[in-house]
Amino acid sequence: MQLIRDVMTDWNHATIMVFVRADRHQLAHLRWRTEAEDGQEFGFDLHTPVQHGDVIFDDGLTRYVVEQLPEAVLDLAFDTVESAARTAWAVGNLHQPLQVIEGGIRTIDDPVLRKMFDSTGTVYRAATARFLPQRSTMGHGHHHHHASDDAGILKVQHG
Repeated sequence: MQLIRDVMTDWNHATIMVFVRADRHQLAHLRWRTEAEDGQEFGFDLHTPVQHGDVIFDDGLTRYVVEQLPEAVLDLAFDTVESAARTAWAVGNLHQPLQVIEGGIRTIDDPVLRKMFDSTGTVYRAATARFLPQRSTMGHGHHHHHASDDAGILKVQHG
């Protein structure tokens, strides 16, 4: 078994490509095990999750590439930027991930989202596709900051 601690940034492009397939939820984990399509076993002990397309191992003959499996999704197309932004905000407000795609957004196929889209007249198309949600630029998770959190304390950094 090969232990993977990070993705590769330099590999031999002439090697045979073999896929290591996993679903989006598995790829989000930092510690996990799997088997490539050729039977090669891998264990992962990562600092950041691997993503679709990452090269995780190259033995000189074969390069192993992560392939995220497709899943049930809802694709939404919009006529205006405003309607896309409003819908994206509503999806995010429900703490659901989304992906910006050509002409619209993609989100998970979820009964709550379907009900919301139906109630607002938002047209969607159910599909099976690779779902690559936007990654947060704010770090892992989020915190709603409230004025009372700091109770008027001024924080000064000394350099």
